[in-house]
Amino acid sequence: MKIQSATATVELALTCQTMLSPDSNSYRGQFTLGPDGWKEFRIDERLNEPIKGSYVVPMLPIEFHCHGVGPFDFTDIPNLKLDEINDHFAGEGVRGILTLYLPQPHLDAFLRMMKEFAAAKQAGQLPYIAGVALEGPVLGSFGGTPEIGVWTPTRDEWKNLARCGELGLQYIVLSPDASMAESSIFASKEIEQPSVEWICELLLDHGVRPALGHFWKNNPEASANCINKLLDIAERVGTLPAGHSVITDHLFNDMPRKFKHCWRTPAERTHREADLASMDLPSLTMENLVDRLGIVPATIMQAAKDRRLTVCLNFDGEHVDLAISRSVVELLGADCIIAMTDRIDSKMLGGQRLLMPERSSLLYQSQGIVAAGSQPLTRQVENMRSIGLSEEDIWKMTSFVPSRVLGIKEDYDEAGRPRSGYVVTADHQRHVFSYV
Repeated sequence: MKIQSATATVELALTCQTMLSPDSNSYRGQFTLGPDGWKEFRIDERLNEPIKGSYVVPMLPIEFHCHGVGPFDFTDIPNLKLDEINDHFAGEGVRGILTLYLPQPHLDAFLRMMKEFAAAKQAGQLPYIAGVALEGPVLGSFGGTPEIGVWTPTRDEWKNLARCGELGLQYIVLSPDASMAESSIFASKEIEQPSVEWICELLLDHGVRPALGHFWKNNPEASANCINKLLDIAERVGTLPAGHSVITDHLFNDMPRKFKHCWRTPAERTHREADLASMDLPSLTMENLVDRLGIVPATIMQAAKDRRLTVCLNFDGEHVDLAISRSVVELLGADCIIAMTDRIDSKMLGGQRLLMPERSSLLYQSQGIVAAGSQPLTRQVENMRSIGLSEEDIWKMTSFVPSRVLGIKEDYDEAGRPRSGYVVTADHQRHVFSYV
């Protein structure tokens, strides 16, 4: 048995009266953990009111859409040490998705890495790495993506990438509107390019989720139509559960929209409160999303509300303002949202040295474009609490929803006790436990 915080082993027994469940229920009982294992695990009744005090969560959080931890830039494939990355996630008490950009010259190295990753997982190793993801290479708008990570694979190269679904490739961020004539990625017609529809059907056939993002911005109505086309394909292919086969990249970032979604500079922050007041967020409804936010974010949010896809939303307060993120949770409900971090620790991404302005946690390319974030999941959980989100909703978005989408199931012993998870004490300290 092991009980630990993010930084140290906890020798004291931990007792709580509530357990959150992946089925969105809470249960009252007596749950006591000690350094040697479960001392008591008793469920008395379902709890219908918000949880109070300490409680058990039988599922580790997932650091979703993470570009690098410690010294590692996940795009730097030749220098990755998967065992050390696994240990880093273990020390933070999370599972992680390694999200990387893929320059064309690194394709063969990536395919080899995926085979090595699959072999290690088959051998029971790397339990804290939940999978691998790609951002690009087919992106209609580069955004903060390193340019070397944007290119147009051939059909055979797409087939090789799709086969990585059996090896642990969980999703690929691509632009649903990348085939449009205006899109920069398809501007060159020197060779025949497969359509985005063909790409998505191929990926879904192999269990790889399209993650919609990096939109072309000159024709929002056409971009919205592209979203719906891909959702129709996903529902027709049907290789993954409904609502789990398509996710998004950052909601609101790098897409056409009608509203201001963040205030990042000191000058902008001076009028944040006035801007938010004029936006009148409490009056936002599903019915007025198109008029207020724009057709692309409205189409995504309506699809999430209808459980046709799952949105990924950043809670660092700088990719998207926390007041706006809170409104999204209130409108959609936490059951269709994954909290993503876009984090990298090393300030190197795709061979580029990133810059962090004063009083910011965002990392920028030298041209002044946001490339990544730096806040780990633990910090973002604090942000969620600061805007009044419930404990239930926080752990849905960080633990249960991403695990459900990725097909990760909670693990119980023969007596019905979770083998791993964490206890959150009344002062919001999180203590991870695991045992065999």
